[in-house]
Amino acid sequence: TSATAFAITANATTTIGTTGVNIGSGQLVVQQTSGNVGIGTTSPGALLAVNQTGGGFYVLSGGNVGIGTNNPLTRLQVTKNGTGIQEVLRIDNSQTAAADVGSQILFANATAGTGMGDIKAAWNGAATTDSYMTFSTRGSDSFSEKVRITSAGNVGIGTTNPGRALSVVGAGEFTTDLFAYGADINLGTGSATTTLTTSATAFAITANATT
Repeated sequence: TSATAFAITANATTTIGTTGVNIGSGQLVVQQTSGNVGIGTTSPGALLAVNQTGGGFYVLSGGNVGIGTNNPLTRLQVTKNGTGIQEVLRIDNSQTAAADVGSQILFANATAGTGMGDIKAAWNGAATTDSYMTFSTRGSDSFSEKVRITSAGNVGIGTTNPGRALSVVGAGEFTTDLFAYGADINLGTGSATTTLTTSATAFAITANATT
């Protein structure tokens, strides 16, 4: 044998020696000193490095996984290079479209085994033309929806059927001014009595015209 210890030669060269294993022209490399494995690269800089045109897949020794980056800063980092806004991550549900069929991202605590919050997106019905999105949190050990955005863009807080651009069911508080331009403010239009409570500064209505 030569200094490389052992060699198998075919259309490409395969070597097993003091530097590790090299199959083909960098098709599969196992470095002896680091133990790094490379596919499509002769110098894997990660525990597992898969190089391909337009990106790659990398697993660092600390457990971080990178797709499109060889230096992931978190457990999973997905990077795509391109101008403008790029579709970097896609979450699919392969079930046939129907009402309330969609995808979910759950935020949980592994130790407690309990979900803390989630984001869902689903279809309104079988037609893939209208969808909605919801945000849920856990309160008093009960997991429930808190915010919904409809296909029309209406936002509901405390309601699953917002009929306006913003519908709030429950008490609301504004610590700064509330502005309404070109629209009426209706009080007491329902069946219940509406009470307007003022502070010590009383109540004032100011307009450019006479009120």
